[in-house]
Amino acid sequence: MSKNKSLFQEFPTINLSQWEEKITKDLKGKSLSVLENETEENFTLSPYFNEENSADYAINNSTEKRKPTTENNNWDFNQTIVVTDEKKANKKALISLKEGVNSLTFKGNNLNLEILLDGIMLEIISVSFLTKKPLEIAQQLKEICVNRNINFKDLKGTISYNALTSFAKKGTWVSSQKEEFETLKSLVELTKDSNLNCIAVGTCTFQKAGANITQQIAIALSQGIEYLNYLTDFYTIEELSSKVEFHFNIGNNYFFEMAKIRAFRLLWSQVLKYFGAKETSTTINCSTSTLFWAKKDVKNNMLRATSQAMCAITAGADVVSVSTFETEIELKKSYASRIANNVHLILKEESYFDKVNDPANGSYYIENLTNKIAKDSWELLQKIEEYGGFISCLENNFIAKEVAKSAEKLIQKYNNGEITIVGVTKFAQEKSETKLKKESESNFPKLIIT
Repeated sequence: MSKNKSLFQEFPTINLSQWEEKITKDLKGKSLSVLENETEENFTLSPYFNEENSADYAINNSTEKRKPTTENNNWDFNQTIVVTDEKKANKKALISLKEGVNSLTFKGNNLNLEILLDGIMLEIISVSFLTKKPLEIAQQLKEICVNRNINFKDLKGTISYNALTSFAKKGTWVSSQKEEFETLKSLVELTKDSNLNCIAVGTCTFQKAGANITQQIAIALSQGIEYLNYLTDFYTIEELSSKVEFHFNIGNNYFFEMAKIRAFRLLWSQVLKYFGAKETSTTINCSTSTLFWAKKDVKNNMLRATSQAMCAITAGADVVSVSTFETEIELKKSYASRIANNVHLILKEESYFDKVNDPANGSYYIENLTNKIAKDSWELLQKIEEYGGFISCLENNFIAKEVAKSAEKLIQKYNNGEITIVGVTKFAQEKSETKLKKESESNFPKLIIT
C-alpha cells in the first residue's frame, strides 16, 4: 500500500442498495422489516444505518463535559456511603480512598462532619451529601475549611437537595413543601462562591418505577425548568447553570442508555440557551441500575455493573457510581465493594476509557438514535409544559399515568418471557419462575422481581 494513500482508500465504497441486496440474500428472500425493532419508547428502529438512510443524522456536539476545556473523558470514581455512625462511615470512606475512589457521597441527616471527614483531604477529593438538612451541611463545611485553612471556593462536590422529588410519590404540592424552594434558594446563596453543586435533579425514582428513556429525559428537563423558573428571580442564569446536577440510573440497554445521556445533554443545552445562558454544559451523575439484577446468581451482577459503567463513561458522565453485586450478606459487602471500585480502575487504567472524549461521536447508529430519542423527549417535554410544568403534571397525575403505561408494558414483556437477562430469566443457577411486579400502589411504585 502506498504511504500516500489512507487505509480506507483501498476499499470500495458500498452504497445502501448494495447493503440491502446482501441483507435480503442472507435473509433468503424475507422482508427487511423482519429485522426492525419496536422499542419500549414506541418507535421502530432500523438495524442498519449509513449516510444514505440517515436523513436526521447530525453529529451531536453537545456532549462536552461540564468544563468545555476538558480534553479527555475522565470521570469521578464515586462511592455512596449510608451514614448511621460517623466513625464507621469515616473508616469505610478511608478504605475506599485507598482502593482508588476519588469521589465520596454520604447519605444521611444530622451529620457530624468533623468526625465523618476526619483524614479526608477535601482539597483533592470530591465530597457530596444526600441530606434533608443541606443548610447545616454547608455551614459545617465552611467551618471545616476555616479550621483546616482550605479555601471554601475550591471544594468540589454536591450538596444534593432535590426539592421536587421529595413529593413526587405524594403527588401533592402543599404550602409546607413550598418552603423547600426557599431552603434551596438559601443553599444557592451559601454555595454561590464555591464549585459545589446544590440543585439536584433526580430521575432514579421514575426509572425504578418503569419510566422509559424518553420519559426519564423529559421528566429531568421539566424538573430543571421548574427550578430555573423559580430561581432566576433571585440569581442570574449563569450563577444557576453551574449549580445544577442531574442524576440518572443506567440500565441494561447499552446503546439506548448511551444515547439517553447524549440526548439529554443536547436538550438541556437548548433549555439553558432559552434562558439566556452562554455556558450550556452541566454535571451528569450516573449510577448503575439494579432494576433487573439477580438475587441468587449475584456474581452476574458484576458483569452488568461493568457494562452499565462502560455505557455511562462512553456517554460522557461526569460522576459514575458502580453498585455492589452483593448487598444482602454483610460479610461479603466489603469484597463486593472492592470489586465495584476495581471496575473504575480497570476501565481507566487498563481499558483507557478516559483517553477519548465522546468516542461515540459520528457513529451513524448512535447519532441517529440520539437524535430520535431527543426529538421524542422534546415532544413529551412540550406536553408537560402545556399542562403547566412538572409540579402541575404531578398534581394532575399526567406524569404518573405516562410512567404507569411504560411500566405495564415492561411488566408484560418480562412476564411473557420477551426480555432475556442472563442469570435472571435465562441460564440461572437455580431455575425458578420469576415475575416482575409493582412493589406498591403509590404514584411511582418501584418495580421488583419476585
